[in-house]
Amino acid sequence: MTRPDAQRPAAPVTDGSGWLRTVLAVTAASAVSLGLARYAYPFVLPAMRDDILGSYGAAGLLGGVSLGAYAISMVVLTIFPLRAGPTAQIKTGLTGTCAGLIVMAVATDAWMLYLAMSLTGACGALIWIPTAGVVAVSAPPHRRGLAYGLMTSGLGISVVACGVLASLVQNWRDAEAWRELWGIVGLISVVVLVVVCLTLKPVSDAAVARPRRLRELRKQIALGRLCGSFGLYGIGFAIFTSYLIAVLLRTGMTNAEANFAYSLLGLTSIVSGVLLGKISDLWGRGRILSAGLIAAAGCSVILITTDDSLLLYVVVGAFGLVTMGIGSVLGAYLSDELPLLTSRSHSERRSSRSRWLSSWPPTLAGSWRI
Repeated sequence: MTRPDAQRPAAPVTDGSGWLRTVLAVTAASAVSLGLARYAYPFVLPAMRDDILGSYGAAGLLGGVSLGAYAISMVVLTIFPLRAGPTAQIKTGLTGTCAGLIVMAVATDAWMLYLAMSLTGACGALIWIPTAGVVAVSAPPHRRGLAYGLMTSGLGISVVACGVLASLVQNWRDAEAWRELWGIVGLISVVVLVVVCLTLKPVSDAAVARPRRLRELRKQIALGRLCGSFGLYGIGFAIFTSYLIAVLLRTGMTNAEANFAYSLLGLTSIVSGVLLGKISDLWGRGRILSAGLIAAAGCSVILITTDDSLLLYVVVGAFGLVTMGIGSVLGAYLSDELPLLTSRSHSERRSSRSRWLSSWPPTLAGSWRI
């Protein structure tokens, strides 16, 4: 049976504008599935807790379901890759994400929310697995750091969009209007799906090459240290972003102020992916990765030790500036060391498990404070 992407010639790697068009298309897809579908939740978590979930424990469980589905799908799809080509896989995942977001908006019971979150989580993995490979084979080597930066910048844009949309919806309705926000996000995802289907062209099947054996990988890169550090980064990032709104509200901020702070996180994240990716092209991947992880740890410590609004804004902005770029730099590093490999397969599997684990402390304790 012919692969969908094999029905037409694969797109060649060039130094023209073709690679940029492809990168922007997968950026839009990942921004919806891993951005809007994931980062809209912190804005409506308090309202959903009061209206349908009942406790922070249930809210943590809902987040855990999404991240658990993402982690399981990441492992399964990495070991047993689909026969569909990479761009067909991205379009399929985006379609499933749209369906999940629509169910979130119309859900009348908690089980519907769990089902929708599971669907969006699984489809996020379906999109993210081939994304790095598509970028790797589309962008010329000397543009690869920039390309990965653009790819991750979509997540920052989605955070800003969620903050703006949450503020508009809450001003239009009230602070408890969580269904309206999910409905708008679902509508945006449908528009992006149409655009991606029309603009994303097939690329080489090398973008979805089967991951290499661990023994072979260990001979080429420090796989254990990379997975360990990226896993710890995933835990910290998930806790920070998932419960940031709740933390800020407990410090005395209003909904509008907390939404602005979260939007600031997204705004600096946009710069982070491109900035750190480009700097790593010049100064080296390892140095930038180390500096970014240390800075992120410092921001996390300051966040839980101060109630000063101005300092909180600075910390949140700085966290976004250093963290979103870490993924783009790591992706560029693995792409450099392992050409035409689905570079995020092993490190992203570890990070996805870490993000899932990060949802369980508030689930078991019934509070984000732990």
